[in-house]
Amino acid sequence: MQPDLTKYPYTGEYTYNCVDDSVMYGPFKKYYCVVFYKLVPAFLTANIITLVSSAGMWMLLYISFNMGTITVAQAGIAFAFLMHFYVVGDHLDGMRAKLTRTSSPLGEYLDHYFDIYSGAITVSAFIGFFAVSNNYLFYFLQWFSYLTFASIMMEEKETGAICFAKIGSLEGVIATIIFFLSFAIDGVWGFWQTSSYFYIPNYYYVFGLLVLSFITTTGDVLLRVKKLPPPFTIFIVISLLLCYLLSISSISKIVGWFVLAAFCGDYIGRLMISYFKVTPHPLPDIIAVLWVLLLSLIEYLDQSIFNMGINIFSYYMIFKVLYSFTNNFNTLSSHWLWINPKV
Repeated sequence: MQPDLTKYPYTGEYTYNCVDDSVMYGPFKKYYCVVFYKLVPAFLTANIITLVSSAGMWMLLYISFNMGTITVAQAGIAFAFLMHFYVVGDHLDGMRAKLTRTSSPLGEYLDHYFDIYSGAITVSAFIGFFAVSNNYLFYFLQWFSYLTFASIMMEEKETGAICFAKIGSLEGVIATIIFFLSFAIDGVWGFWQTSSYFYIPNYYYVFGLLVLSFITTTGDVLLRVKKLPPPFTIFIVISLLLCYLLSISSISKIVGWFVLAAFCGDYIGRLMISYFKVTPHPLPDIIAVLWVLLLSLIEYLDQSIFNMGINIFSYYMIFKVLYSFTNNFNTLSSHWLWINPKV
C-alpha cells in the first residue's frame, strides 16, 4: 500500500514516481528548458507556473472554435506558440519544484489534472484547423485522448508509478508544434487538403496517426498492468456511449466538448486523488453513469426529450467537475505556496 502522501507538506518525503524513457526528455530539459528557466522570476512557485502554462492551452481551445477570424498561417503560428508555451511550462514547474524542494501531491495533482485536457484541446485544434464538421470524428478523437490519459493514471494507481515510452507525449507535442509551424509555408495547406489515395483528404492520415499514438500508448499501459479494473472498464464503456450520444445530439460542439471533458476529467481526477489518499479505485460519478444509460434509452423513444436530457446533463457535469476539482484542491491545499521558501 502507498503511504498517505497528503500529510507531508513539502518536506521531501513525498516522491514523484516516474519512469521516463523519452528519448527527448533529457536533452529538452537540460539544454532547452534551462534557457527559459533563467527567465522565470525566482518568487514564482511551481504550482503558479503550472497554472500559467496551462492557460496557454485554454487559449488554444478558444482559437480552435473561432478559426474564421484568422488566416491559416496565423492559426498555425498561434497554435505552435501556445503549445510551445505550454510544454516548456510543463517542464519548468517540475524543475522549479525540484530545485526549491517544494515537490508535493498538490503539484502533481495540478500538473496532471490540466494535462488531462491538453490532449483533447490538441485534437480540437487539429479539427478546427481543418474545419472538419463530422461529429463522430470530433468526439471520438477526443475520447481516445481521454482514454489514453486515464490509462496512464490507472497505471499509477495500480503500480505506484507513471511510465513514459521512448516515443511519447513530449515527442508528440514537439512534432505537433513543427506541424503547425509548417503552415506558414506556401503550399502546405493545399497539400493536406488534396487527396493522394482513395479520395481521402491527406489530413485524415494525420488523424489516423493521432489515433494510432493513442492506441499504442494505452496498449502499452494495459500490457504492463495486465488487468482492467472494473471501475476503469465502466469508465471506458460509459464515456464511449456518451461520445455516441453527443455525436447524434443537437447540442453545440463547444458545449459538447465541455460535457465530455467534464465527465472524463471528473473520473480521472477521482482516480488521481484516490492514489494520494490510498483509497479504493473509484467509480465514475454514479449519477452521470445512470443518466448516460437513461439517455441511451430515451434516444430511441423521443428525440425532443433526448435533447432536453442532454442539455440538463451538460449543466450537471460541468457543475460536478468544478465541484470535484475544488474539493480535491481543498484536500491538498496545505501544500499550496504563494512564494518559494528559502533553500
